[in-house]
Amino acid sequence: MAAKVRVALVIMLLLCCAASAALATPTGVTLSINQGDERTSSDVVWLYMTATTGGGAMQMRFSNWGFGISSPWEPYFQKKLWMLEPAGTLNATKGVTVEVKDGTGTVSASDSIFVASPLNLKAVAEKRWFFTNVTENSVSLSSPVAMCFDGLNLWVTLWGGGVAKLRAADRTVVTTYGTGTYPEDVVYDGMNIWVMNNGDGTVTERQCDDGTLVRTVTVGAGPRHGCFDGRYVWVNSSDGRLYQINAADGTVTSTDVLGSSPEGIAFDGNYLWVAFGGDNVVKKINPSSFAILATYSVGASPYPVLFDGANIWVGNEGDSTVTKLRAVDGANKGTFAAGTSPSDLAFDGSVIWVSNYGGTTVHKLRAADGTAWGTITVPLMPYRLAFDGANVWAACYGGGAVVKM
Repeated sequence: MAAKVRVALVIMLLLCCAASAALATPTGVTLSINQGDERTSSDVVWLYMTATTGGGAMQMRFSNWGFGISSPWEPYFQKKLWMLEPAGTLNATKGVTVEVKDGTGTVSASDSIFVASPLNLKAVAEKRWFFTNVTENSVSLSSPVAMCFDGLNLWVTLWGGGVAKLRAADRTVVTTYGTGTYPEDVVYDGMNIWVMNNGDGTVTERQCDDGTLVRTVTVGAGPRHGCFDGRYVWVNSSDGRLYQINAADGTVTSTDVLGSSPEGIAFDGNYLWVAFGGDNVVKKINPSSFAILATYSVGASPYPVLFDGANIWVGNEGDSTVTKLRAVDGANKGTFAAGTSPSDLAFDGSVIWVSNYGGTTVHKLRAADGTAWGTITVPLMPYRLAFDGANVWAACYGGGAVVKM
């Protein structure tokens, strides 16, 4: 009996060895920084990976050249935001190495990029801290409406139809993709973009890398604004409801009617904040239960809503002001003048930017206390704004241009 057991164990060992021999380490491992760009002015870059498993689930980790310290192992993914080191070194070549492993082995790949100083030395010498001639930094587009930034490109909705992919580094329009009727807001979820089609009650999802159409989702009539909470895309509708779209599979769930004319919507990490233009209020909503937790009075016809990490900012289109609410308890921290018909807000880490759809200006307010920090003149009817980590962009609907400020 013992001899039979020994024979069986030997056979099992041989079979396991044969199975292991049939597997191979990961293959086709590649790494590209910013999709092959040769230069960058930022230490924060996007890493793009490809790999095929030889056996089992793959993991990956990264290290910067010359620093020898690797990040922790994490599940393999094709795209990752990464900070180059040393952060203070400019006008130098920096490199990154990725290691990919599965159950059979580890393979690595590397790439490098030249990091140049982002400073305009002439502007520093002349103390010009903003662009005085925005024409050189504008891109002509037909009726641009809203924008979002995916780390490399701006996605700009065009009221006549379509969404343009605009490379932020050199202001090149890469291409334009189809959408539904009268596309308005556009939201980035970390992988794909979602376009709210005001004219036909749908939302179009496309991949950022190549623009492939993922799906078209039907929501309520007149979707105008949206946001992403890490799992769901939230969309308002002229019927007074919010529509929750599962980003993974496109499943749609709607709330009851929450108010009159829902407009801007923002997520603060825990709760949704929605402006209801017909009620002159902002409501704090539990995204799990859809329950209204609190209602706060603001100015006339509130429209855009923004979260700055601690406060909720609301643009009041009807009285040309901006209201600041403390996110933790809704305490009113002030109302500030901000040009004609505030239609969107952007935050750059210290300044609140306000687009004035009723004119040709973008106002700047100090986030700490709402102090006016200047006005920039842009083409007619700046509607929506986007921040790319370095510059704020305005979609000027009436002027037919997107402007980098």
